[in-house]
Amino acid sequence: MPRYSKWIRVVLLVLMPVLLPLVAAGQGLLPSADGQECLYNVRIEMEKGGMTGVCMMLRDSTGLHCSVVNEFGVGLLSFTYEPERDKVRLHSVFGKMDKWYIRRTLRRDLRRLLHAMGDGEATYRNDRRGIGYSFIPITEDETSR
Repeated sequence: MPRYSKWIRVVLLVLMPVLLPLVAAGQGLLPSADGQECLYNVRIEMEKGGMTGVCMMLRDSTGLHCSVVNEFGVGLLSFTYEPERDKVRLHSVFGKMDKWYIRRTLRRDLRRLLHAMGDGEATYRNDRRGIGYSFIPITEDETSR
């Protein structure tokens, strides 16, 4: 890993609290209209490791359809969120995480994360389990490179 990547992370961590309120001023971070798509940089951090990737989120008449893929193209998880019922349904989970107790925690944490994203926050932390979730929106400038 290049030496300067640590400095880029430090700069991003310092600037993120300043920039996020400007991006989310008065609006949530979730797609709002039917057919709208959003991309997010995803980071899930645990005590023994973590995962990073990209989340593709699509809103339709039934709710949100989300899929998280890591940098190598491996699907980590895919889920839907039904706002009327306030329910997250996991469709597929990466093999090592596909255990009933992990799925239950993921379901609850993703629901809370989506509520936080609706309020304009990009992170959620489950202090009981020591898991941190971060869904940072990818801007159009970043995708056009």
